[in-house]
Amino acid sequence: MMRAVLGSVLALLGVVFWQRPGMSGHAWPSAIPSFSRVPPTFSLEMKNGASVVSIVSNDSPDALLASALAAYRTAGWEEAPVGTRDTRLFVKGEAVAALTVRPLFDGSCLTVIQRPRGL
Repeated sequence: MMRAVLGSVLALLGVVFWQRPGMSGHAWPSAIPSFSRVPPTFSLEMKNGASVVSIVSNDSPDALLASALAAYRTAGWEEAPVGTRDTRLFVKGEAVAALTVRPLFDGSCLTVIQRPRGL
């Protein structure tokens, strides 16, 4: 039971190592701005409007995060005044998006968790 719960939590947070760049991926959730030429390695769009997407890329963590930040700004999202070097928060109305990037041995992984207004 605990192993199944841990597996679900890790998948939700985008800890996906088995799929490398160039392999077929998932579709972009409609609510999340597309920020990579690489298809997502994991994506989830819930009926309540919450979305999760994870990208594994050969790009550096800084380059991958920069492309995601630019896509969110272009889509009208405002960056919140809190965050760290590898985690950023964006708001649009009452919707919130958390972006986090981490290095991998041959690239980086960026995960976005986004929730709509009122959730």
